[in-house]
Amino acid sequence: NNAIRYGSGKQTGTITINLGSSKTLKELKITGYRYGSDASSYRITAGSYSGDTTCPTSNSVTTIDLGEVSSSTITIATIANGKRFYVSSIEVITISKSGTRYFTDEEQASAWSTYFLKKTQGDCQTASIWSDVQTEFDGMSDSASSHLLSEFKEGGAYQNAYRRYMIGVGHGNVDFVHGSSSVFAPNKISNISAWNVVTIVAIAAVGGLAIFLVHHHRKMS
Repeated sequence: NNAIRYGSGKQTGTITINLGSSKTLKELKITGYRYGSDASSYRITAGSYSGDTTCPTSNSVTTIDLGEVSSSTITIATIANGKRFYVSSIEVITISKSGTRYFTDEEQASAWSTYFLKKTQGDCQTASIWSDVQTEFDGMSDSASSHLLSEFKEGGAYQNAYRRYMIGVGHGNVDFVHGSSSVFAPNKISNISAWNVVTIVAIAAVGGLAIFLVHHHRKMS
């Protein structure tokens, strides 16, 4: 027969674990092994979860992620008849949920700012690190990121993060906080560079003219 041997000589076709009431199930840890070439896999059913797991050839722990399903029972069975799977222990990991905690925009922005400073401590240039902090930023709500942007400046609540962030942007990393309004966008860099060149030339020309006029005035005097 389809057999699972559990404990000391207790054999059954299916093990059913009764949890008493519906619980949120996170993981199932099963310690056991198959007999020879028997029972290549076994099937676990719990609420909306149903999946097959390969039986280990030697006694070891197999962890099955149940994906936080709700159920009051769990069943374990070998798939083919005449196959044996020996189980020495079963551990059920449940999650207790007491409610939902919502974070304010200020809390989200402050948490990201703290994370950014810790993550970039000693290195705000490496692309992989920049990608990590951007991923966390992208996970913020729109209102939280807007709040961050409003205080992401000199004298703002997140001034320290802003200063280091701008160093990273200055080294060529994408300016994901300011987005399309970034003054570091490629098309705007060209404009700024051109404006700077024109300004420098103009200042130099005015300076040169002033020197010439002073020198000329002295000669006439």
